[in-house]
Amino acid sequence: MFSHERRASRRALLPLIIMASVFVLPTYRSCSDEPLHSPAHFAASDLPSALWVAPSFLVAGVLALLTLRALRRKEVDLTTRRLGLVAIGALALCTAATNTLMLWPLERADVLALSVMTVVMAGAVLLIRRARGAPGWQIWEHLLGAFALVVAVSGPAVFLGHEVFFGSGKFLGPGAYLYVGAALVLLVLMLGARRLRAAAS
Repeated sequence: MFSHERRASRRALLPLIIMASVFVLPTYRSCSDEPLHSPAHFAASDLPSALWVAPSFLVAGVLALLTLRALRRKEVDLTTRRLGLVAIGALALCTAATNTLMLWPLERADVLALSVMTVVMAGAVLLIRRARGAPGWQIWEHLLGAFALVVAVSGPAVFLGHEVFFGSGKFLGPGAYLYVGAALVLLVLMLGARRLRAAAS
């Protein structure tokens, strides 16, 4: 029977798969007379674009595969944990570097945005550190929660989230709504799973 931790990981699998799949789905058009393009199209433009766009989708795919691996083996082994941690760390580095470069030179609003990003990433680091010594499934739950936090301040999530909630919608394709929705669901699932476990303990 699935424990709380395994159940949370199983439920996180679908949002992770959706987020990874959006990489090749029609998501955004730069101009009203252009066709909708996938994130992969924008990532292929140049190296800075690739580092800004691709990591959140690719890491979601890696974590989905690692979650499937753990569920099939019915355990979160050391290899799974290490690969997940490396993937999340790479996403955090790319997010911090590209967001800073995009906003440079900094103005007051940009400093605020980077401060929010720093606080959120510090929360992700704290989440990972609190998992030390915990059972494997709890560690994986913490890693998925850390990913949900980091991806929330990544370039694609911030850009598409702003367009979904505050834009006109005329430049958005189905991928934008799927990505933002899946990211929100993942964040709620992982934070909710931690609260349920804390209440039960």
